[in-house]
Amino acid sequence: MITLDNFTDIQKLIFADAFETMTCGNLTLDRQYATEEEKKFDSEGRLSERRFVYPNSKGLKLREVYDYEHSYINCSFYELGEEILNFILPFYTDEEKRSMFTPIKEKILQLGFPPEQIEKIVFHQKCDDKKSLTSQEVWTHCEGFFTKGNRTDLESFTYDKKGKKLFIEEYDCAWGEKRFRRYTFDHNGNTIMERESWVTDRLLTIEEISIYDDKNRLLEKNGVHYQYNRENVSLLTFPDPRTFIPKGYIRTIRKDNYTETTEYKSDERRIEETISTFDHKKRLVKKVKRTYYKKWEKIRKGKYALKKEVHREWSEEYTYNEAGVLVKEVRRHFFNEEFISDGSYSTEIILYNDQGQKVERNEKWEYKNSLETIGERPNLKIVYKDKIFLEHTLYYYDSEGNLTREELKKWRADEGIETDIEYLTTHHFYVKDDEYEEHLKVTVKEIV
Repeated sequence: MITLDNFTDIQKLIFADAFETMTCGNLTLDRQYATEEEKKFDSEGRLSERRFVYPNSKGLKLREVYDYEHSYINCSFYELGEEILNFILPFYTDEEKRSMFTPIKEKILQLGFPPEQIEKIVFHQKCDDKKSLTSQEVWTHCEGFFTKGNRTDLESFTYDKKGKKLFIEEYDCAWGEKRFRRYTFDHNGNTIMERESWVTDRLLTIEEISIYDDKNRLLEKNGVHYQYNRENVSLLTFPDPRTFIPKGYIRTIRKDNYTETTEYKSDERRIEETISTFDHKKRLVKKVKRTYYKKWEKIRKGKYALKKEVHREWSEEYTYNEAGVLVKEVRRHFFNEEFISDGSYSTEIILYNDQGQKVERNEKWEYKNSLETIGERPNLKIVYKDKIFLEHTLYYYDSEGNLTREELKKWRADEGIETDIEYLTTHHFYVKDDEYEEHLKVTVKEIV
């Protein structure tokens, strides 16, 4: 379990305040996200326990147990009813706390943004211990001006003197899972084993192991074996009790100044194919990944042919300047959604400056003949139409290279006319010293 050992008492107090303010309490009228505060007192009338619980399930979000004999508070933090973080704090009065740090809600108000225009708040803390070669990070999120709490992200890792991560422990808020990753290196720094495990919200533990040879080539992952030959073709096989079943291959071809690698995986119905192209400096310049499904299709009476149908396709293209700095990135995605549309297409273009900083981003999503509901019951109508969503973002930095502002415009252009226009600006604020960092992001919506 992560304990935030690297954090000082003040830094732990800052996190505890952010966690409670951003994710606990009656943040919203929607009971799905609201928690209720419960208190217990000892025989002397002193507060002995304080908890935030979800009223329906009684699942815990935050628990504080007060130990007056030793003058400390045991703080436990929960997601999906499971404890993800624990640490101990000394007793402090409210006045002592206020002399140490500014509470997160007060800090946001001091920035001067109208509370009703705040869309999202993200608070990140990171603390390195250069003696023990460990680093710990926490991310706390909420929507609006503390109106809906989101899950908290945690990461703790140990690294070697060269900065390579050796062991990672994290809580992934998107999946609601605890994850553990451990790396083993040889004396040359090559990875020889990677072990990853995670605990799901149903308390199931899943483990994946990747094994590499002395040339840093993958030998086994998820039960799939990789066999290499002189023709630059790697066979992917899956063992059963008697033999090895073919599952795919990896083929490498060199063309002029470029190297092309094709990875092919297949089962009875599904095929995955990834083609990666590298330049003479071994930099990725293009990557295409496709997912196919095999389908029997009738070609004439009594005759069927097995056809491959593209279900999904991703592509990435990278452009570098003469100094080798990435200056342009293009991503495209196609998804054949048979239920709600005739397919979706997206294009994302990201531009960077000569220092490698992101300066502009454009994204376009198109949905062909897509389902859309109009109105409300009992007058609800369902129509099918082409839909287009667009985003344009500009990024700004200070003299030290810190991102200070993102300006985002979002809109629809179904008929070539701009509708549903939104302007959102994300402001970034930092606190930094040798071993500790704070990063506060506040997204504000412009009223138009």
